[in-house]
Amino acid sequence: MASFDVSSEEPSSCDEQRWQEDGEAIIADVQPHVHRIELSKNLVSDEHCVYFNLETKENNRYTIVMTVRGFKICANEFETIDEQYEDENYEMYYETIYALLDTVSPKYRECFGSALIDKLSKLQQSQH
Repeated sequence: MASFDVSSEEPSSCDEQRWQEDGEAIIADVQPHVHRIELSKNLVSDEHCVYFNLETKENNRYTIVMTVRGFKICANEFETIDEQYEDENYEMYYETIYALLDTVSPKYRECFGSALIDKLSKLQQSQH
């Protein structure tokens, strides 16, 4: 994920565009390993955050937010910010989307591991 300079007082439209681009890149990267992931249609993403709807291969649904602090679950359903997850006692941020998925989806781990093994096997075969 790209790093962001959050020190500027006035975020620009470029910052918002960069967040959206990073969100789209994350979707493209993890799409094969989850049932569904998309940018939220109802929660407003801006120069500070991007919201995703995520459904794991176990059919668990989440709203996820990406901020400069990392990735955080906002709710156990799409298009929602649950007060339970806004509580300061529940400030569980993950550095990457992969760490979050690794925690909430054993099938993500299996799928990602299988894809990695397949790529390594193809690379090994192409060298012979």
